Amino acid sequence: MSNDTGMMPIGNTREEVAAQPRVIARVLADLAPTIETLARQMAERNINQVLASGSGDSWFAAQAVRTAWETYAGVPFEPLQAYEYAAYGRLGDDEQTAHFVISSSGRPTTTWDALDLALASGALVIGVTDNPAEDNPFVSKPPVALIPRGSKVGWPAQTTSATIATLISLAIAFGKARGHLSADQAADLEARLNAIPDQMTAVLEQSAARIQSFLSDHQSKHAGQRCQYTFVGGGPSFAMAQNGSALLAAGPQDASLALTVEEFHHALRIGVALPEDIVILIAPDSVVNSRCVDTARVVRAWGSHLFVVATPETADLLLTESDGVVVPSVPDGMSPLLTLLPLHILSIELAARKLATGYQRPKSVPQ
Repeated sequence: MSNDTGMMPIGNTREEVAAQPRVIARVLADLAPTIETLARQMAERNINQVLASGSGDSWFAAQAVRTAWETYAGVPFEPLQAYEYAAYGRLGDDEQTAHFVISSSGRPTTTWDALDLALASGALVIGVTDNPAEDNPFVSKPPVALIPRGSKVGWPAQTTSATIATLISLAIAFGKARGHLSADQAADLEARLNAIPDQMTAVLEQSAARIQSFLSDHQSKHAGQRCQYTFVGGGPSFAMAQNGSALLAAGPQDASLALTVEEFHHALRIGVALPEDIVILIAPDSVVNSRCVDTARVVRAWGSHLFVVATPETADLLLTESDGVVVPSVPDGMSPLLTLLPLHILSIELAARKLATGYQRPKSVPQ
């Protein structure tokens, strides 16, 4: 929360979050030639399934782009938790498999083991990392590396969004190269992706004011009470729900839970929600809209607090302006690039409020 009392510095996080529009624009421009070449290589190799391994925000990024890959590239896409893949392996990998192994830092972790297992599988392995150092195994070992160069001094922000943007761009290019997308369809998707950095700026500006208002209202009603946070979403938005939960652990160090929109109902999770608890519903326009409507209705009926990340098509889920953020409409496969931003702002604002009260991170208990 700060350089002295927390795991990650809040000041750097603010800067890295604010810089995301500029960073994503640079990533899309700088990596375009590499992505075009790799897409042709994948098409020539007749890649017919794609895997992506990572841990933490790298794994969430992999989950976030599944819809984009299966829609734009027309191939099965499976996100894998890197340690689980390294420990258990996976059947069916062959020379027609592409495997992204993602590690922003490239530092020694179990993702190194996942990389080695992927390299031994016969698949086309592509390292994805923000660290360009020659001794980074995600650069030196695979035949191809994608290096977005996102910054992560604070808790994860740029590294997540830059990886998502990189992999979506490649999904479009590969879809075009293998004939799944026409030239016109690919050009339209590329134009919409390239427009997102400007949209990100507006989302960040709106999110700060809305989240401050929401949290101030919550604090006025429940001052001194500890609340439980639940993040809810479907499809790509469930990946963002998991990311949102992880952001609260990394920054303000608050406990939270991430659920798919159906499991929120099926498992009767609302039954344990208290009036001081907060549900963050990530609900861009998508095929799960009806279940998002159910979620909003139930949370309000139960008396808990609801914050919604919506698009114009789902904006009626907000009863007042401070009930959430309305981000621009984009294809569902691209929506994480915008719905993630309010979650970044939320984590920063919660951390800042704790620091303002003199909060100190509890010291570890010796084992």
